[in-house]
Amino acid sequence: MDAGSLEDIRQKVGTVPEDILGLMTIQILKGLEYLHKEMKVIHRDIKPSNILVNKRGYLKIADFGVSGRIDSTIACLSSWVGTMTHMSPERLKGEAYYADTELWSVGLIILECAMGKFPFPLDADDSKIGFWEIQNSIETHNPEEPPESFSEEFRDFISIMLNKTPNQRSNCTDLLQHPWGKKYEDVDVMFLKKWIRTLK
Repeated sequence: MDAGSLEDIRQKVGTVPEDILGLMTIQILKGLEYLHKEMKVIHRDIKPSNILVNKRGYLKIADFGVSGRIDSTIACLSSWVGTMTHMSPERLKGEAYYADTELWSVGLIILECAMGKFPFPLDADDSKIGFWEIQNSIETHNPEEPPESFSEEFRDFISIMLNKTPNQRSNCTDLLQHPWGKKYEDVDVMFLKKWIRTLK
């Protein structure tokens, strides 16, 4: 994965264009769909540095050190592991969680890449931020709006993923059928490859 991680890319470019994010998101969701449905695994640490990219335009989900096995996509887990800033609200509260907890994390990643910063009012790059600051920020605030240049379809897609109510974020399969997801499903990965190769 010779282009580094999504975090590396975000740091290089600041913000990622909507069409590029669409192509990336489709790959991430297909990877999670396979994990949840076929492998019966919840990753539990989806964040920009765990999404690896190569110069051919392909993304891979990495680092399964804290992943957990489930019996089905509607099974729940309760272990408290992962990176706090990208945990869903129910995980931050220590509640049981389902496979859709990962959609919250992906929604954060996409919005973070669109905006060039963490979408809640705290500096996610500050290692001194504590648990209570993170939990309070996510519980009491809504995520910031994406830039005006982003489509209404994108906004709707993100709002589904960043629903704070557990088990109400749809699933990977349905999101891939969302108008914003469908828009990018047949776009040649060569488009993403060309964009990645322009990065210095």
